[in-house]
Amino acid sequence: MEYSCKQLTKKYNSVDLMKFVLSVFVMIIHSGVDKTLIAPLLRMAVPLFFIVSSYFFFNKNKKLTSKAEKKAALLHFVKRNLLLYTVWAGFQLPLVMFGRGYFDGLFPDGILSMLKDLLQGNAFTGSWYVVASVIGVLFIYWASRYLAAKWLVLITLPLYLFGCLVTNYWNLFEPDSFVVRFANGYHDLTGLHFNNSFPIALFWMSVGCFLTQLKVNIKSWVLWAVVLVSGVLIALEQVVAVVNDLAGMDDCYVMLIPLCPAFFLLVSRWKVTINTRFRLREISVLIYVMHGCCERVVGYALKALPFDVWGQNAVKVAIALVMI
Repeated sequence: MEYSCKQLTKKYNSVDLMKFVLSVFVMIIHSGVDKTLIAPLLRMAVPLFFIVSSYFFFNKNKKLTSKAEKKAALLHFVKRNLLLYTVWAGFQLPLVMFGRGYFDGLFPDGILSMLKDLLQGNAFTGSWYVVASVIGVLFIYWASRYLAAKWLVLITLPLYLFGCLVTNYWNLFEPDSFVVRFANGYHDLTGLHFNNSFPIALFWMSVGCFLTQLKVNIKSWVLWAVVLVSGVLIALEQVVAVVNDLAGMDDCYVMLIPLCPAFFLLVSRWKVTINTRFRLREISVLIYVMHGCCERVVGYALKALPFDVWGQNAVKVAIALVMI
């Protein structure tokens, strides 16, 4: 049986609004809200960004008739994202150099560390997403010539589940276990945590591609049921992880697997009127690429003020939004 998705409306105001909210979620995540009950809700942001990017790319790509058009669309996607990465990496370089202390030690070591981060897609806060999106689209574009999207989802699912193990279930494993040794080795090799690198993107972007091939028209009440049940279960997943001190980080949750696709399909059906739709889309991108820079500047300014952690985070988010 072949699956593919019901056509979305021609305008995507609801998705643009969702992306704006998600970009604020990412900012809040990096302000430090791990091991709280709102963390799972915020962690929907990155999977949904991957799903959206993949869905719209492959939905457009499947409507192109020639190989030349498909390759041109792929090249455009890659060039646009790499340009975004390069421009904002250069713009934020002075602050990142200071914040990461590249030159606190020997000068050559600082240069090497900076170049390593740049080449590995870790040039600024959240930049791994941009590079991972490029790798994800390239992989799925190639692999989909041989496998249906549903098989790509199944093949890449273990990568995401491993990401869950090394975040919310990290403390289940002994230091000499395969999971810990592999995760530490991956970090030593790439400079990135496994849960913040392209293997996670492969799964969520495979999901986005799969949704472009879903012919079954899932009723809205079913999607709502999936979202609500998954929302309850992901809250329980968080409680279990926190109470039992299982989590090392909280990037990946098992219950995001049903929650995020169902939520995306629901949002895509909502009719929203936004007069400044394209402006909102640009603001979402700016918040994502600039939030780390703004958060760091504001963080330095607030160190001397008598705010608790939540008070500082609230001020950081508010000021960063105003700055953008």
